Amino acid sequence: MKNIFVLIVIFFCSCRTIKPLDDKYNAAKNFLRKDLGNDSFYVVDTLVYISQVNWFKDKQEVNKDLAQLDSLENLDEKYFFKNEYYPFNKEKKDGINNVYFSKPIKNVLDVEVISNKGNRDNSYKYLTSFNTSVLYRFTFNESNKIINVVKEERIYN
Repeated sequence: MKNIFVLIVIFFCSCRTIKPLDDKYNAAKNFLRKDLGNDSFYVVDTLVYISQVNWFKDKQEVNKDLAQLDSLENLDEKYFFKNEYYPFNKEKKDGINNVYFSKPIKNVLDVEVISNKGNRDNSYKYLTSFNTSVLYRFTFNESNKIINVVKEERIYN
């Protein structure tokens, strides 16, 4: 009987922690629908790590200063995670772009939109070879409402 009670408590606690994540992901998806001008994208059920170095403002200066570059790499090491499954509410849609979410870091969520080269099941590694993508950085308030969005293009070679 105690085991059942413990399982029920764990279930309800886990539901409460997932809900804020869903709110952020759903808000980002709604923004992307408007920004991309269509609904033709596929949300991949794998969370990927999106490097924090992408958001450093003066990347050319970083290359000149190895100490700064080391600091940025340390930032990536602090937040890095291996790709992992996330149970998004699946929409049975194919699109020309795959959308990859990262885990939120505090009140910030990074998203990458990348052409799927005609097959939504292509791997992230394959798609990031000789391709371009658009990175989005969403900043949320305490109510999980978007308060700022930064958009940047990335070129893979």
